[in-house]
Amino acid sequence: MRWKRAALIGGLLGLIPQAWMLTEGTWNPLRWGRLSDFYDEQARALLDGTFAMDQRILGIESFARDDQHFMYFGPVPALLRIPFVAFTRSLDGRLAAVSMFSALIVLVAATMHLGWQLRQRVLLGDVSEPTVEVSRIESVGVALTMFSVVGASSLLYSSSRTWIYHEAILWGSALTMAAIAALLVWMDTDDINGRQSHRLLVLTSSLTMLALLTRPSVAGGALAALGLVMAKPMTNFIIRGRRGGAGSATSTPAIEPRLTGLTFVLMSAALSAPIVTYSIVNWLKFRRLLGVPFDQQAYTLLSEQRREMLAANGGTLFNWKFLPTNLMSYLRPDLIGIDATFPFLHMRRPVSTIGSPVYDLMDLTSGLPTTMPFLVALSVVGAWAVARAANDRMRPLRLILAGCLLGTVAVMAIGYLANRYQSDFLPLLVLSALIGLPVVTRSLQAGSSATPRGRTFLFIAAPVLVTVGFVVNLAFGYSYQRVFSPPTHPAAVSSYLDSQQRVDSWIGDGKLARLSVTERLPAQSGIGDVVIVGDCSALFISDGRVSLERSLFHWQLAELAGEQGASRGTLTLNGDPEQEIPLVHLATSGDGLTVSVESDPVEGVMTTVITTADTRRPGPDLPLRTGEPLQWQVFADPFVGRLNVYLDGRFAAYAEIPDDGAVFTTVARNLDELPGVMDDAASLVTTEPIETPVCTRLRSALDGAESSP
Repeated sequence: MRWKRAALIGGLLGLIPQAWMLTEGTWNPLRWGRLSDFYDEQARALLDGTFAMDQRILGIESFARDDQHFMYFGPVPALLRIPFVAFTRSLDGRLAAVSMFSALIVLVAATMHLGWQLRQRVLLGDVSEPTVEVSRIESVGVALTMFSVVGASSLLYSSSRTWIYHEAILWGSALTMAAIAALLVWMDTDDINGRQSHRLLVLTSSLTMLALLTRPSVAGGALAALGLVMAKPMTNFIIRGRRGGAGSATSTPAIEPRLTGLTFVLMSAALSAPIVTYSIVNWLKFRRLLGVPFDQQAYTLLSEQRREMLAANGGTLFNWKFLPTNLMSYLRPDLIGIDATFPFLHMRRPVSTIGSPVYDLMDLTSGLPTTMPFLVALSVVGAWAVARAANDRMRPLRLILAGCLLGTVAVMAIGYLANRYQSDFLPLLVLSALIGLPVVTRSLQAGSSATPRGRTFLFIAAPVLVTVGFVVNLAFGYSYQRVFSPPTHPAAVSSYLDSQQRVDSWIGDGKLARLSVTERLPAQSGIGDVVIVGDCSALFISDGRVSLERSLFHWQLAELAGEQGASRGTLTLNGDPEQEIPLVHLATSGDGLTVSVESDPVEGVMTTVITTADTRRPGPDLPLRTGEPLQWQVFADPFVGRLNVYLDGRFAAYAEIPDDGAVFTTVARNLDELPGVMDDAASLVTTEPIETPVCTRLRSALDGAESSP
């Protein structure tokens, strides 16, 4: 069929940039990712019959209850991990990209099915009418729409990081779209009291439940739509029961027959099952049926800013005071800036508020009109068509659109602005756009556009809008992936700056427009500002973030000279029980820090530990590797005041350090200074020289530009 072939082509083309983004340009689907192992740990906990997880994995996202720790993310994506984590730890943190790509495939299938159903409702006044032939114009529109949904929407931005926040968004969106598609199929059944209808109702309820147990804020649209669609027939059934069976049939073809008692019970169960299941899971974790106790989150205990925000909003992240500002921010078309350096586009942080709401964070946000212009334009047409209710089969779509609109309440009322939250609008936008698509293509096919010029304009405008959405999300996702999503590995940041410098050399003088040289990092900066500290002692780029607690944390490290606190080398573990190998010792104005790696052959894990005179801070468990050299890197950044440790490129430990120019020394030269060091530690740890090549090239280009006449 021409329509489905066009939709499949558009969806598959959209998956190509998604695969590139998910793998960070490596095309390796099993690439390890930071914050990508939450669902692995949750799956392992589910095998043990509990939702409690290792606090070292959860970190600031943990919620403590007694001596157990939980996360607020739903368990559904973790279920897909069970066949893997039951047998190995080697894939921990490596399955997120595969999982997210699978979610996108589900999204493509659900959107195709939903699009065809909506086309039939828009173009046919009765389900028995023959299908309207698919024109070439419509085929092009279908392909563009499917590509826009998958590859030119905020989902492409969400794929920039394979951490749990974005994985939950992709699966939540996919399952919500599948639930809405199933709901429409159920509404089209001839006999609402028949077995086929009952099976479809169970399927719709199950998909809604899975979506709700993945990301409630987006799944709320499917749940609300289900409730609104069933409200009238269930109400009529109750009224007939009170009147002794009297009543009239409803006007919706799919639910014209009067409900039997069995169907009424099934409808009640279909609506309540997702809510009850969600409440049970929530109770098992937090001892409350609804909501999340954010005042008990580890981050809240650490962050004075978060505690002040909760105190100002009644102990919750949600408040109707945020709705005007959030609405304005997500609908603004001007939150995009054109830059002089690659990738030439950047987001602007919304700073103006309506009223005086106290936010947890107002992060970089671009606005729906700039990230998804094609879908927004089509959705306006679709919403208008539904409001006019061209035929009886379109009128029930008002209920589904209203449900999807209600599903955006959570993201509109939260005191947290973030670009990834735009994906919570996708069910509403996609559903409206899929309704608007046949309206537009039918108008073009009938030649009802005012003039041939108008038709030509539409043929040009559609590809342009899709291209704008693709380029904007690609640029934003690329920058967020490589720089603006801390903690990002300095190698990724330096590679980003290297790409900027190389592109600038092709089109200009190689001198970055926002590059400067200072002796100390400035407290204030704009997004994309680049600073060389001293004579290439360090290289930083700013994400423009406004931090109230650590004023310099908006600076992302790209390169750090060895004498300033950077060190790297290899480490070899022999698998001895409880083996501890020191890597570095950092002398500070306080007690000093020692970074060590411990191995646990029984559990098959290794852990990086940061110790001081009176504290011991372990990092997350990583799969143990013995008998072969492991690459280790330590960045003790004295300019910002943070210490990051990586093993084979994996984030292994973190600590804050005094930003007072601390002295860094390697363990190989200081074995006698460290207590409890093994005699053969020096032979197990090697160090390598540290260079700053990107900083050197940037400084040379800057000096050359300044010396030229």
